[in-house]
Amino acid sequence: MATIDQIVIGTIGLLDIGSGHGALRKMFVKKEYRGKEFRAGQKVLNTLFEWANRRAFRKIFLGTTEKFIAAHRFYAKNGLIPIEKESLPKEFPIMKVDVKFYRYII
Repeated sequence: MATIDQIVIGTIGLLDIGSGHGALRKMFVKKEYRGKEFRAGQKVLNTLFEWANRRAFRKIFLGTTEKFIAAHRFYAKNGLIPIEKESLPKEFPIMKVDVKFYRYII
């Protein structure tokens, strides 16, 4: 979670799906706090990566919609690699809206 003046401006979650794998879930940053000025998205993602590394996660997967183009660039910039749906672990909880998938190796 990211806060400014005790106001929540960003959240992120990681679901343990077993075998050292996690599913990134619920990454949100309030619109007015996105981008280079506050770097809230970067901070919450870095925190998640550090947390997952300390807990011996090996890979993180995520699914997203086609329409979040800026998010796709953000994921790529942070080392998440696009993968095919067929490459996801069977335990990954695919949401109805998910059409693009990514993997991050810790």
